[in-house]
Amino acid sequence: MKRLCLIIWAFGLMVTSPTTTALANVNGTLFVTADSKLTAYSYGDMRVLWTADIASICPYQPYVVLDSNKGVVVVPLQNETRAYDAASGIFLWTVAANPWLNTWGMTHDIHRQLYTDTVRYPYGPPRMGPDSAPVIALTQDGSTFGTTRLVDSRTGTVYWTRTDEPGGYPGTYASQFFPNSTGSYDVIFSSGPHFTTTGGNMFRVDGTTGTNVIWTRRFSNRSGIPVPDISGDGQYDFFASPSAWNSTVMMLNGADGTTVWEKAYGSFDVIGHPELVQGNDGYDVIVSAQGSSAGGVRRYRTSDGAVVWNCSSTYNNNTILGLLERADGLTILSGWRHQSKLVAFDASTGQVLWDSVPMHDSDLGAIGVPDLTGDGNQDVMALYNGWLRLYDGVTGTEQTWFSAIRADGVAYASVPTPTIQVAVDIKPGSYPNAVNLGSYGLIPVAILSSEAFDATTVDPNTVELAGADIAVRGKSNKFMAHEEDVDGDGLVDLVVQVATANLDPDSLQDGFAVLTGKTTDGQDIEGQDEITIVPDEN
Repeated sequence: MKRLCLIIWAFGLMVTSPTTTALANVNGTLFVTADSKLTAYSYGDMRVLWTADIASICPYQPYVVLDSNKGVVVVPLQNETRAYDAASGIFLWTVAANPWLNTWGMTHDIHRQLYTDTVRYPYGPPRMGPDSAPVIALTQDGSTFGTTRLVDSRTGTVYWTRTDEPGGYPGTYASQFFPNSTGSYDVIFSSGPHFTTTGGNMFRVDGTTGTNVIWTRRFSNRSGIPVPDISGDGQYDFFASPSAWNSTVMMLNGADGTTVWEKAYGSFDVIGHPELVQGNDGYDVIVSAQGSSAGGVRRYRTSDGAVVWNCSSTYNNNTILGLLERADGLTILSGWRHQSKLVAFDASTGQVLWDSVPMHDSDLGAIGVPDLTGDGNQDVMALYNGWLRLYDGVTGTEQTWFSAIRADGVAYASVPTPTIQVAVDIKPGSYPNAVNLGSYGLIPVAILSSEAFDATTVDPNTVELAGADIAVRGKSNKFMAHEEDVDGDGLVDLVVQVATANLDPDSLQDGFAVLTGKTTDGQDIEGQDEITIVPDEN
């Protein structure tokens, strides 16, 4: 029991291959939805860390919001969005939302994590709430009006609510956070071809209140992406993708919504996530589309709208999933709609690298994952017929040694792992814990095991008490540490010896000594016990 609990909390673990293929050392977690369950797997060896009931089958893809010391898994369901603690699987909150409306916009990266792109999010994650937690925007569509809520990702607290006319299929919804000039974010809304109460199909709203409309445009739009200053006013601008009702792409002045440049695309609909990449002259943007006679993926120069490349016209129905890293460049992963395949394009040239990976006929059926094949490049996991399989990111070759996982949706994240708080007993069996700093002696310190923690997994080489390392024995340099049940609870503890002369007096002024260290799996631990400093009798 105690080792199982340790695994649940410490899921930044170094792994070894469960097969004959050697896995690279990785840490992180796969979050998989299947059959009304959300399951967290330790990435690499695929041990189950925890499982949570999500109440119904998830028809969409989960995603992860990471903060400095916390991760939240967001699970979009049919008529609500749920959130779970990434470390434990504990249910956090639910908010009414038709989350597919936001799928195109609040863009995650190739792993399905939010807010990792430092160009798109120059101020870090949007934090418009009073407790400074990252926020997400969720839209609940209705037959007459659509309601968007700005939600605290940790607590589910709704900071503001905004109601708009749906504007026609697919509704009016929050599609992007937009960096403003005050160091925070506003929200870009998109809608279908019918004008909303704002007087247009696309508008920018003050992100703090959700009420003030900064500008509006009559431009049917499904998504877009903020772009560092193109118009010359020192502020972010906005690249607007076309939609089923508008076959042009536009660069809009972010401050007032006016057109900087406009180009015909020649497609039925642009879907998927536009991606910014570094070009020869600033940034370029890569867009995907369906029904395009010129090819379903195209790269534009953001400065003037010049086309850098079109992909082959064979791939005329595509949905960009994100950018995959490889040793010699970037790969664009794109769903080949209606062909049930995943396609990889070279981001520099538009050339097809491979198109053989089967993927269910969905817009978001694959993710990038850290290297598992040992070649130093990111790999791919794709969903097909309800199963998740692993593929080499460079060649698209299935890794048959990897056991497929039953899955409807998947996300990957390197989740912050909390420091384990452990019980510490300085000088077991004595109280008060009197220490003479001038004695040049050793004091025993016990790290106690519990049902939730196995102290024998602590690496003695990492342990410090008030700045002092564990003492070593003679010329052998062996750490003075041994295993013993010091408190008689039937669990084996770890006892270490620390030299009093090495203790930092400044760290003991409050009457406590703090012990820190790591487990053999790299998990941080911390504990403390009372200590009384006594004067040197000499």
